[in-house]
Amino acid sequence: MKHPDKLALTLFRSILCLCLAAIASASAQTPEAWSLAKPVTPQIAEEIQSLGWKPAFEKITSMLAAGYPAYAASPGSQPNYAHWLGAALWCETLSTNEMDYWKKRFHRDVQSWTVSTGRERRPATAEELATLFSSPEMVQKVLDPVVGLPWVASNNTLDHNLRPGDAKIFLSDPEFTQAFFTQLSPRDCLPIALRILSDIREQQPEYWKEYRKLTVAVALVFDQKPPGTWPHDQVPRAVVPLDKELKPDTHFAYWCEANNSKKLLLDLKKMEVQQLVFVVDSFVEKSELEWAQKNLRYTRATLPSAFSDIRYDNDRIKQQQYDWPHSDYSLSYIKRVGGICVDQAYYAATVGKAKGLPTLFFSGQGADGGHAWFGYMKSDDLWDMNCGRYKSQNYAVGEALNPQTWEAITDHELGFLAKRFRDTPAYATSQIHLQVARWFELTQDSAKVKTALDNALRSCPDNPEAWDAKANYLDTTGALFPEKKTHLDAAIQKYSSNADLKTTYQERLANLHRAAGNEAAAAALEKNIVSSNRTRRSDIAVTQFSDKLKKLSAEGKLDEAFAEYRKQMPALGRTGGGSLFYDAVRPLAFAYLDAGNWKQCEKTLEIARRSLAPDKGSILDEAMAEIESEIKAAKLSKK
Repeated sequence: MKHPDKLALTLFRSILCLCLAAIASASAQTPEAWSLAKPVTPQIAEEIQSLGWKPAFEKITSMLAAGYPAYAASPGSQPNYAHWLGAALWCETLSTNEMDYWKKRFHRDVQSWTVSTGRERRPATAEELATLFSSPEMVQKVLDPVVGLPWVASNNTLDHNLRPGDAKIFLSDPEFTQAFFTQLSPRDCLPIALRILSDIREQQPEYWKEYRKLTVAVALVFDQKPPGTWPHDQVPRAVVPLDKELKPDTHFAYWCEANNSKKLLLDLKKMEVQQLVFVVDSFVEKSELEWAQKNLRYTRATLPSAFSDIRYDNDRIKQQQYDWPHSDYSLSYIKRVGGICVDQAYYAATVGKAKGLPTLFFSGQGADGGHAWFGYMKSDDLWDMNCGRYKSQNYAVGEALNPQTWEAITDHELGFLAKRFRDTPAYATSQIHLQVARWFELTQDSAKVKTALDNALRSCPDNPEAWDAKANYLDTTGALFPEKKTHLDAAIQKYSSNADLKTTYQERLANLHRAAGNEAAAAALEKNIVSSNRTRRSDIAVTQFSDKLKKLSAEGKLDEAFAEYRKQMPALGRTGGGSLFYDAVRPLAFAYLDAGNWKQCEKTLEIARRSLAPDKGSILDEAMAEIESEIKAAKLSKK
């Protein structure tokens, strides 16, 4: 038997060891050593994960809030502030419940779910959306056609989409974190994007280290399937040589190998994510891209000639055969047999991607109807968006699909993005202020929210997100009319040379006037939008005009709608082209036809023919003839 004193000593030592172990364990989980003066190291990232995403988020945002005055006073003196803010974003993201994410994602974007009602489509109601997203099984059923990977919906937090070790690496990599959260859109499918990031890191570890921005681009493009009409709606999908598997990690590896083999005109390692998304968005078989790399000798300067190198098939136009009539839509076959504008644009855009150049397939409405062309990044800060665009047809706007979200993007919007102000330190600082403002909002500290928003605007006046955030803040906090008006007037002045953004704030100001009972001021602003955009941006003028006609028609005020139509058509007709016909003429004509007033429908078409003066046999001429045929049928049915 041991001596009692020795036994007590042994017990004391055992208890002491247990206490020291407990203290060590507690200290490892208590981030007392975390400091904005230090970067987020892999060790700290492990501590963050051990503490738990939500507690860590609360701890880090408290640190960021406490350190915000010093950061706001001198951002350059706080080099680790952005890194810790990125860590907080990861904590917030990974702690989110997946079902909650999907509900929020689609309740915010109700336009994604529409219900057909005759000729129109309306947004789904809150009740309809609640049914769609009532359980993981329903979410699975609804989103299977949308998401870009085999997946299983769950009630877990989003961190279950990552593998062990991913979070530690992501949190401690400020460049990767900034690239991901700067490019991430509310329209992305975040759970799927996280899985793609994890798959690439596991299956392509060496490439991952060199090509992290490319990883982000692939994840944010492949998180959703391309629409069923991809690459365009004038070719049967069955004849397009599509990659049937669409595995993101293999596509990622392909681009890395092509870049390392010097097959591309640009070095993908030196490109930003917002440029890379327009390279990796080719969903054809790799053999298509390899054919272009091997057989075509275009340079960055000569790529526009790829459009005209495809022989124009005039016979198809004469026969009004606008859809692809062959059983093969490979690049080599298009080059051999020729095609019309959509085929020329697809060919040139795909060839450009094969060469590592960001490209987009554009379409638009001109004087005689629709046309397709392509654009590409001619230099790092400049896109040529007029390759194959006919100047004589006055295509006021070209529209493409943003491959990250599959939303429409115009050539004007892309031109604004290409200015690269989003790559500047000023923009990064502005975004940090906006993020901090959002977190202050959670604590309902209105004064601090306003300070952060003002700092965001001051840091980067070019940032439209800052203007929008301040306008939304003024709306939600019940600011008085003069303060709201002053802010919107300043935004209009700031973007006086950007027609899209200027119009956005003019419309918002018009709504503000109308809500305050200033109908005359609202009408004057809307009239100015139409008159100031008739020549150079007829698409904006047409949109404003058509919205007014649709509003009056919906209210049953067809006589007022027709009076406005007759007044505006002569001036708008000179530049409005196909957009004016499809957005304004056709809806009004059918409103009369549906109401049984075929005489007024005839007058609508007569004014349109005088104002638009389409060439005989053109697409626009044929579209008008179709409505005229419906009028004749309506007349016969009355007899």
